[in-house]
Amino acid sequence: MKKRYMFLSAVAVGIIMFILYLINVEFLKLYIVFFMVLAMLLIVPMFIVDVQAKPPISTIIQYNLKEERFKNRKVFIITSKQNSDMSDKYILYLHGGAYVMEASYKHWQFLEEIVDRTGMTLVLPDYPLTPKNTYKKVFEMIEPLYRDLIAKVGKERLILMGDSAGGGMALGLLEKMGEIGEKMPYKTILLSPWLDVTMTNPEVEEKEKVDPVLLKEALIVAGKKYAGEDGMDSYLVNPIRRTITKIRKYYNIYRNL
Repeated sequence: MKKRYMFLSAVAVGIIMFILYLINVEFLKLYIVFFMVLAMLLIVPMFIVDVQAKPPISTIIQYNLKEERFKNRKVFIITSKQNSDMSDKYILYLHGGAYVMEASYKHWQFLEEIVDRTGMTLVLPDYPLTPKNTYKKVFEMIEPLYRDLIAKVGKERLILMGDSAGGGMALGLLEKMGEIGEKMPYKTILLSPWLDVTMTNPEVEEKEKVDPVLLKEALIVAGKKYAGEDGMDSYLVNPIRRTITKIRKYYNIYRNL
């Protein structure tokens, strides 16, 4: 079962439990116990099961899809069957999902559109997820993967891209590569990046009122699990803590190496 379905199922069970509690009918107590056990069975696997992404059947059929292994994780390489000769550039794409969800069906649809329109080769790492893993395990995968891609295709042909949590991850990776003097990508594209998992910005509560999906309290929990015991002060977790001046300096110095 996909992790997002497990989470939604647990939420649904929790709501049912609350309704039964309000009813407070004696013979329903047995059902309350049952639902509590069921909720635990749905939530606990999120902490112990190593969930890995699976591409939808439509992607497998309609696109050139290659699955490789890197650091004991899947890496998907996607190209268009019609427009693969349009471009020789590669996109290293880090998907969003609050660090707890694997690439969703909507992600796959979006990635399909990218390769169709650009003809580029898209590389999608199925990075480790929290709460089982922290940012350290994530960067143990994506750092060497980035270096391997740079060595293979060259900096002038690599685009670093990410959305939401993946956007924050991409910026943290860019900052670290600049700090240690690694070659920088041709371009970096961030789509609504999650740059501060502490969620302390006072505007968050106002945005939450109109956000149809994300909940502040759930994101705070996810952010803490991703950071682990010692990561909340790290720019790899909260890339907004690096000043934009320093980011520009790294990029300007190293992008031409």
